[in-house]
Amino acid sequence: MWNLLTHEGVALETNECQWTYQQLRTSVGSRVEQWKGRVQKGQTVYIRDEDVVEQICSILTCLRLKIIPTLSSSIPAHHKSLSNELEHAGTGRTYHPDVAVVFQTSGTNGSQRIVGHRLESVTYCAQDMVEALGVTHRVRSALVLPLSFHYGFSVMTSTFMVGGTLLIPSDFRDAFALNTFFLRTKPTLLATVPHFWKLLTRIVDPKIWYDLEICVFAGDDCSTQLLQNVWTLYPHLQLNLFYGSTEVLRSCHHRWKNGDAQGIIGQPLPSAQLIQTDLGTIQTGRTLLLELVEEGQTKLVAPHQWKLPDELSVDPNGVWYFVARSSDIVKVSGIRLSPVDIETCFMKTTEVVDVVVGTTKGVLTVVLYIMPSTPLETVCVRIPSMYLPKLWLIMEEPFCTTDRGKRSRRRILEHARQHCTAVTRPPFSVVVTND
Repeated sequence: MWNLLTHEGVALETNECQWTYQQLRTSVGSRVEQWKGRVQKGQTVYIRDEDVVEQICSILTCLRLKIIPTLSSSIPAHHKSLSNELEHAGTGRTYHPDVAVVFQTSGTNGSQRIVGHRLESVTYCAQDMVEALGVTHRVRSALVLPLSFHYGFSVMTSTFMVGGTLLIPSDFRDAFALNTFFLRTKPTLLATVPHFWKLLTRIVDPKIWYDLEICVFAGDDCSTQLLQNVWTLYPHLQLNLFYGSTEVLRSCHHRWKNGDAQGIIGQPLPSAQLIQTDLGTIQTGRTLLLELVEEGQTKLVAPHQWKLPDELSVDPNGVWYFVARSSDIVKVSGIRLSPVDIETCFMKTTEVVDVVVGTTKGVLTVVLYIMPSTPLETVCVRIPSMYLPKLWLIMEEPFCTTDRGKRSRRRILEHARQHCTAVTRPPFSVVVTND
């Protein structure tokens, strides 16, 4: 991973200053000397800095010393680091000797997990992304996801791999402050998760979109309507879908084009192989997890394959499609349906800001986010009869996400049931079709 810093030019740009690769090498080298001998190989360090540049320096220091960085306070650590100062934190967890970095999953599909990866796995993943996106040292990548999140970590590693510049806003959680930062720094690459893309398309200044060249979307739950909206406004953009999970990093890539079917996630990346079996979709390859920890106990070490938690399909040309998360699949009249298919009907209506479909005690239920000022009598939705919900929940605020900022249909549905009164009649006009 030290090879990521062998380039010249600007490595980091923040609201306050620029860091060259030479300055980053010097800072990491100094930190290595300060930490050497104080932390043993294989121990964990919880990096507490809020400043992302400090986080990056500490992460690279850990990887150089073969100690394990974590940015999650819920992962047991041997030491804590803040502003380059180390302190003993207690008894951390001992991982497989080849674990180099750990990530915590969001818990969208069950209990939270700690996932340990080899250094080679995250390196192969970064290389796959570089080749799929075709980026060079000219790339200016906006970092709008936490580094504790592998999506954010992979933006960093793939940018450094080609000698590009990583653009770091002072607070990526303040979406409205991003406009000022982006207008000054002019990113050429922007990568984030689907629910944040929806927000960005509403608040980002049009001037910023024209400077952008590459957009990266998480492919597992990205609606065609969202992609279509971005493409219609800014057809010069290269729209890329990456499908994967914390346990296997990246699985598939697809360069989206107008007219693509809903759920397309593309071809497997060079480091991943997908096999469809009676039990589901199995992934093998170089980017599989090394160790899996649940509820403090090691559940799995060095697996040869991993069963994906999602329902996928593949066409005769070897192109893969995301159907739904297995836990999200709904049954209507005995037929298994993807909630995405139903949700798409509602998202074609501009007055519906967001939508989630699930079941309540076996009854098809829809949760709609509609702005408070929207006159519902003007709204009309066309929907196949099979997709027509029996229960309706109307919210006038954005949907909640998990503690890690990810979208969970189950949590949104539970939240809506607690805070809204379900009705059995739609709140607006519905045109039922026989599709």
